[in-house]
Amino acid sequence: MVSRNLLDWPGMPHWDSQTILEGCLAEIARPDAQGDLVFRKVHAAAARSEAMCAGSVSRSRPLAGLPVSVKDLFDVTGDVTCAGSRVLTDAKPANQDAVAVARLRRAGAIIVGRTAMTEFAYSGLGLNPHYGTPGNFYDRSRIPGGSSAGAGIALRAGMCLASLATDTNGSIRIPAAFSGTVGFRPTGYRIPRQGLVPLSPTQDSVGPIARTVAQCAAIDSVLSGQMDDYPQHRAPEGLVLGVPSGFLQDDLDSSVSEAFASCLSKLSIAGASIRTTEIHSLELAKQIGPGGITGPEALRWHRAILSDRGHMYDPRVLARLNGAHMVDDVTLNSRLEARLAAIRQFSAEASRFDAILCPTVAIIPPYFREVQDDDSFFRLNALVLRNTSAFSVVDAPSITLPMQLVDALPVGIMVSSVVGRDRRLLSVAATIERIIASNE
Repeated sequence: MVSRNLLDWPGMPHWDSQTILEGCLAEIARPDAQGDLVFRKVHAAAARSEAMCAGSVSRSRPLAGLPVSVKDLFDVTGDVTCAGSRVLTDAKPANQDAVAVARLRRAGAIIVGRTAMTEFAYSGLGLNPHYGTPGNFYDRSRIPGGSSAGAGIALRAGMCLASLATDTNGSIRIPAAFSGTVGFRPTGYRIPRQGLVPLSPTQDSVGPIARTVAQCAAIDSVLSGQMDDYPQHRAPEGLVLGVPSGFLQDDLDSSVSEAFASCLSKLSIAGASIRTTEIHSLELAKQIGPGGITGPEALRWHRAILSDRGHMYDPRVLARLNGAHMVDDVTLNSRLEARLAAIRQFSAEASRFDAILCPTVAIIPPYFREVQDDDSFFRLNALVLRNTSAFSVVDAPSITLPMQLVDALPVGIMVSSVVGRDRRLLSVAATIERIIASNE
């Protein structure tokens, strides 16, 4: 059963909340830990005050004393929400928390600070020319993944014990995969999005990055309000797992394909049935692509700002927004209708499986030098987003689990299901996690 309290948080010592928090703050402040790039703002004083009031971890609230980082696009009372941009730095501070942040606080979580992100969440690579980009936790000469660039590193480096982020086309799952952590994109409608800077209202989703499926499930229960619906482990025998044929396994790095094959072998040996299958709705989703809906919807929000502050944008974000000018309302509405059809078709095709499996990202984290010129940047951005965005188009709840090889950079396996089956998916994912983490 998923832990209901921090004292039972898997791997968590029985420390009081102040000790836990001070460990996180010390890691952020460590000179060689790149905390100044991972965080846009650290709420040290406020967090210490909350931890002091909390005293020893209480069992009365499910996340009592849990230090959580928050992506820079969520409203936090008293902060200016910049969304990784300089365009909004003179905006008024938020007068209340975003709904997701408020729910975390009510559950006892302590907000450590705001993590770095791609400007306006519009890239899967994580680069930010305004404030700098943290290097990958495993190799700082490589990118962190985005758009929630700081979220995965903050967790992996011990600067927090969980991260709150958003995922439109992969912005939780990509940095989680690239940092060797677990990232969960829920069905879009399950968690309220009030109080965050939107990218694509149709496809935006709010979710956690944590160390385990159980931890993601515990946070998801708070964010979604499904407090009494805790997923149980499933027996591997009898699980039917679909592996889509086609583009999701094209152009894989050798380390990714080897790790994925190893995972499938472990699952099969454990008793799960692995079935290669055609899922035509994912091909339709690929045609819509990560920018087909996201760009035009983002432009609607940015249009007024672009008229007098366009010169302040990251040029690569600006280029993608400008490219959406050619999409009229009729075309966008047609794409939205196609998405609804793809969601229905995916539900019909995937419902016969307990989960759908594929590599989260086709490649290992690229070096920064590989994304210097625009052609390489946009090519690699499209490849990094390819698998995650297909499942976003069909609004599939999806979770990435680490499947790295020994002495290799981290890569992820994505476990997905159909709209609304989030808690059931988490049960299946917990079983898969246990199996692929074994050394047998």
